[in-house]
Amino acid sequence: MIRKVIALFLFVLLLMGCRHQNVSKPQETATDTTAMMVYQIQHCAKLYTQEYKLRKIVVYDDTAAVTGHVFGQDFKMNLPLGKRRIAIPMTATAQASIDFSHFSASQVRHDGKKLEIILPDPQVTLTATTIDHEQVKEKVSLLRTRFSDEERSRIEQQGRTAIVKSLEQMNLTESARQSAVQQLMPMLRQMGWSDEDVVITFRDDLGNSPFETLIRKTN
Repeated sequence: MIRKVIALFLFVLLLMGCRHQNVSKPQETATDTTAMMVYQIQHCAKLYTQEYKLRKIVVYDDTAAVTGHVFGQDFKMNLPLGKRRIAIPMTATAQASIDFSHFSASQVRHDGKKLEIILPDPQVTLTATTIDHEQVKEKVSLLRTRFSDEERSRIEQQGRTAIVKSLEQMNLTESARQSAVQQLMPMLRQMGWSDEDVVITFRDDLGNSPFETLIRKTN
């Protein structure tokens, strides 16, 4: 009788052990690392590179001439004492920046252990353009009048356009990318990414966009 009781007791323990083993643990919710990464990048401060100063002297020549049509031929003759020239010194200040506030998951690419982050388009801000009025040089012949304020404004606008063109040669976008790397990599390292597995770049066709589309003027 005692043996039967012991056997029954052991059988019950065995059943309880099996039942305990068959109870599956609730699966832990997987952390969406991409969503976390996007959230942290969105809350990065607007990134500015160093400030750039450019100085340009805009020179404009204007010569009075007489034009006409004689014996079936067009002619143009510059008038003596009909020349005038103006040189306007201009200084411009520019900054390149990246605004992360609209960064999205579409700008994150995973390829195995490799990670690519496609940065928002950089914006080059022309923060100031100033005219050194004391250094403006004007040379006007006897038969000509001085440059009017309207003419000067038009020449100054041509100078600003020339400055924007020269910004394209300064590789400001690469400076912005390097600054973004310095800001984002410490955060990515904390998330477990190593430097050699991360590429931080701009969209592939950025170089085909007109540079003027990246320019924002504040004045």
